[in-house]
Amino acid sequence: MLILLLAAALASAQPPAYVSVEEMEGDLAARWHDVAGSAKPTLEPDETVVKEGEASGRWDLDTSAQVIYLAAPDVPDNFEEQGALEMWVHSARPTGAVFAIALHSENPGTDGEDYYRCLVPVDWEGWRLLHLEPRSFAVAREPLGWRRIDSLRFAAAGWSDLRQAPGTVLRFDAIRLVKPSEVPGRRTLFEPDTDWCAWWPLPYATTPAKTGRYVSDWYPREDGVEVTNRSVPADWSGSVYLYLWLYCEETAGVVLTATAGSDRDETPEHDGYSADVALDWVGWKLVELPLTAFGRTGDPVGWQAIDELRLEASLPEAAGDGARLCLDDMWLSAVAGDGGGPPAVAGAGGGEAPPPTAPTVIAPGAADGGSAPPPAATPDAAQLLREALEAKRKGDLELAFTKYIAVLLREPESVEAHWGLAWVLAAKDEKEAAREHFSQVIRLSQDPARVKEAKAALARLGR
Repeated sequence: MLILLLAAALASAQPPAYVSVEEMEGDLAARWHDVAGSAKPTLEPDETVVKEGEASGRWDLDTSAQVIYLAAPDVPDNFEEQGALEMWVHSARPTGAVFAIALHSENPGTDGEDYYRCLVPVDWEGWRLLHLEPRSFAVAREPLGWRRIDSLRFAAAGWSDLRQAPGTVLRFDAIRLVKPSEVPGRRTLFEPDTDWCAWWPLPYATTPAKTGRYVSDWYPREDGVEVTNRSVPADWSGSVYLYLWLYCEETAGVVLTATAGSDRDETPEHDGYSADVALDWVGWKLVELPLTAFGRTGDPVGWQAIDELRLEASLPEAAGDGARLCLDDMWLSAVAGDGGGPPAVAGAGGGEAPPPTAPTVIAPGAADGGSAPPPAATPDAAQLLREALEAKRKGDLELAFTKYIAVLLREPESVEAHWGLAWVLAAKDEKEAAREHFSQVIRLSQDPARVKEAKAALARLGR
C-alpha cells in the first residue's frame, strides 16, 4: 500500500506532458467566433477525419468565416509555462494557400493590436503536426508576452502576405501547449520549416533547401540589403559559437555583417555586437562565428539581452542583380564544429517527428559529403583566461564575461575562471550570479588567501 501511495505521489509531482488548448470536442460553434461577426460558420465538427478523440474542427476556406478565434475563458492565458504550441492540421490537398496562426496579447499602452503571428503554407496532404515555438512567430507592436495571451486566431485574410486558393479545406485537432524541442548545449535561432515569419518580408523557397523543406530566399538588390529577425531568444550568454547555414550565388565581393542587437534605451545609436563574413563561395556553407570575434557597437546591454539578429549585405558596385543568399538553420552552441544541425521539427515530413538527438560533432564542411578541411584551431583555456583578464583591465566587462564563460565550458572547475567571472558579475551588479561563482572559488581553491577574500566578497554581497 505504501508503495502505491509513493508511486501516486511521484506521479502527481510530475509536470503535465501538455496543457490542452482545444481538443475539438463538443460545441465548437459556442467557443469559436468570427472576428467580423458574420453568420458564416467558423469551425464545424467533423467525425469522419479525426486524429484524436471523436471529432476534429473543419475549416472550409471557401465558405467559412475568414478570421476565427478562440478567446478566454476557453483558451489558457499563460502559454509561457510550457513554451511551445502544437497542433495537428489536416489538409485535403496541397493548394498553395497561406494562412496565419496568431496569438493576441493586447497591450493597453499601445495603439493598435498587439500579437504574435506565424504563416503556414498549405503544401501537404493528410495530417501534419505543427510544432511552433516563440521564435516561430513574428512580433507585431508590443505584446505583453506568452504569459498573457488573450486569444488564438486562424486567419485566411487580412494581411497582404496571406494567399487564398480555392478548395482549401483544413481540419484541426489536439491543439496543445508542450515543452520546446531542445538539444543539449544548443539554442535554435532560426528553423525555416516552422519560422516562416522570422525574416519577413523575405519569401520562402523549396530549393536549394539544405536541412529541411524550406529556405528563406534573399536577393539583396530586390529585397533590400538588410533583414532583421526579432524572434531570436534573448539570452545568448553561455554560448560560444553562432552557426549559420548560408547559400551563396553571384556574391563575389559581398560582405555580410551579422549583428546581435542589444539596444540600450538611453543611447541614441543602435547598440550590439557585430562580425563580418566574406561571401566568397558558391553553394552551401556552414559558417561558424565565435562570439568572441564580435566587436562592440555602441554600448550594448549584454549578451543576456539580445533583441534581434540583423544581417546586412554590403554590395560592391560590380555586384549584379543576381546576387542571392539563402538562409537555413541557425543556432548557438557551446561546441566547436557543431555542424550536425538542430533537432528535426515535428511534422516537417507529414508525420510524427523523431525524438531530439544529441548534436553530431563534425568538422565544418563534412556535412556536405566532401573532404572536410581541418577544423580551425580554437583558443585553449589559458589563452582565453589571458584574453579575459586583458578585457577586464580595459573595462570591457561583456567581452571578459564571454571569455570566462568559454573557459568554464572547457574546464568547469577552473578556479581562475570562477574567480574572474565573479568579479565581472559583481561589477555588473549581478549579485546572485556573482555569489554563485565566489562560492565555487571557496569550494575549489587550494589558496587560503583567495578563499578568505572570496568569503569576504560573499559577505559584502550578502549585505
